[in-house]
Amino acid sequence: MQTTARWTLWTDLGDSCRSLLRRPALPLLAVASLALGIGANAALFSVADAVLLTPLPYADSDRLVEVVETLPGPNGQRWTGSVSWPNLSDWRSMASSIESIGAWRRGSVNLTSEGPPERARAVAVSPEIFPMLGVQAMLGDIYRSASAAPDGRAVVLSHGLWQSRNGADPSVVGSDVELDGRAHRVLGVMPPEFTFPPRLPVAVWLPLRVEGESLIRRDDRRYSVLGRLAPGRDVAAAGAELESIAARLVEEYPAEQAGRGAQVQALFDSIVGDARPVLLALWGAVGFVLLIACANVAHLLLVRSARRRRELAIRAALGADRGRLAALLVGESLLVAALAGTAGLALGRACLARISHQI
Repeated sequence: MQTTARWTLWTDLGDSCRSLLRRPALPLLAVASLALGIGANAALFSVADAVLLTPLPYADSDRLVEVVETLPGPNGQRWTGSVSWPNLSDWRSMASSIESIGAWRRGSVNLTSEGPPERARAVAVSPEIFPMLGVQAMLGDIYRSASAAPDGRAVVLSHGLWQSRNGADPSVVGSDVELDGRAHRVLGVMPPEFTFPPRLPVAVWLPLRVEGESLIRRDDRRYSVLGRLAPGRDVAAAGAELESIAARLVEEYPAEQAGRGAQVQALFDSIVGDARPVLLALWGAVGFVLLIACANVAHLLLVRSARRRRELAIRAALGADRGRLAALLVGESLLVAALAGTAGLALGRACLARISHQI
């Protein structure tokens, strides 16, 4: 009985394949329509999942905030900007709603050891950043003082750079690598999934060096600020407190701080930014594309079925019951769906790779 049922199944699938191949135009059009809708939805869902749905990979990421200065803009708008080191130091000493504040800067370096020269993205971080993120190195000790390195020059490697430039050699920790022609002591290697700033591929992290006039000039605004809320405090309370501190700084330093305020925003919201409504709108649009594709395919299959009345009548006259006829039609639909799903996922993967490359 089981062998007969299996034989009947393969027979019906074979009949479905031969039926589709006899008149391939409509099935191919149906596959193309569904593949387009599935591919667009798969790509957009992957992007939306990564940007909107996946939480940041840090400890208690809901307490992480970005702090920026605000200043008047055209038509009364408020513009945000980077922060000077003296202002950051005042925020750190005066704010009670933020238990920890650190600074970071984007940059780039020339990798001049372990292979051909290469320009790579670098981020300089103050000592507070890694503890705020709650991360641990895969290799080494990223919390070791940079003063142990020659001239205080240390570096933490990303997992990708460690594999591509150092051949995944664990002995690289504690050795020196050349960045911009200078020796830097490797303190550690980060895990594969770690990145900071969020969702930005970075090759190396360096200690943030604040020297010279940057220590005292309030108009030297070059630092981005990351903070962690104190327990029991929220973004609104922290924003109100930082705004009051900013107003006090305006009174004390009117020449440099005139019109400037402070703004606190959840780190996740600052990363998503204006992308949320755009992504949701695009996701809704491609959802309608899939619905239209399904309606088109349903219409094509109905047209195909109408043209096959004579064939189905002959099969019924030769002894095929309604179950066998239904199995034939369902088999054809399943084959079209399988081909469309496979092509759609391949198209979505290609689109996603293209989007990732552009980013």
